[in-house]
Amino acid sequence: MARKNLLLVGGDPKSLRVMEVSLRKAGYSVTTATNGEDALEKVAISVPDLVISDTKMEVMDGFEFCRRLKENPAWASIPFIFLTNQKSVEDKIRGLELGVDDYLTKPIYIKEIITRVNILLQKKERERIQVRDRKTAFIGTIEDMGVVDIIQTIELGRKTGVATFTSSDNPPKVARVYFRNGKVIDAELGKLEGE
Repeated sequence: MARKNLLLVGGDPKSLRVMEVSLRKAGYSVTTATNGEDALEKVAISVPDLVISDTKMEVMDGFEFCRRLKENPAWASIPFIFLTNQKSVEDKIRGLELGVDDYLTKPIYIKEIITRVNILLQKKERERIQVRDRKTAFIGTIEDMGVVDIIQTIELGRKTGVATFTSSDNPPKVARVYFRNGKVIDAELGKLEGE
């Protein structure tokens, strides 16, 4: 799997370098920017998987950078972590309202930031998979298809889910076949169960 690319934005070159080296050692590809304006230019060139930004910077502060990033639909879903010296609740609320995913108050511990980065990237990956699965999902009435055709379609599409079959008997009988990645993992018909 490709290394995840992080954009690290901060006005203090020394702190920026320490964090950059630590994140690279943790296996990430890291791009740095010295302010929000510089960061927007770098995002336009190469969209990062996650942004870590100071709130206080020259030229364009972190809040304005975040606002501009999140208002662009192509960049709005990029996970965003704010770093701050301030313990102000108002600043945290302001950041959260802009769409920040996490907020860390300095001093920052490298293990903590790496853990938070990992968690946010895993969350983004789960969301991406869920969206992909929703796009490939199918639902509907399949009266014109036989059971074998249905199972083959599910197998070829490597679908995960439940196929429910209802008979026209009175009372109707309901059968369920459970799939994971196109493979039958369980089946049931009334009190009968089997794999």
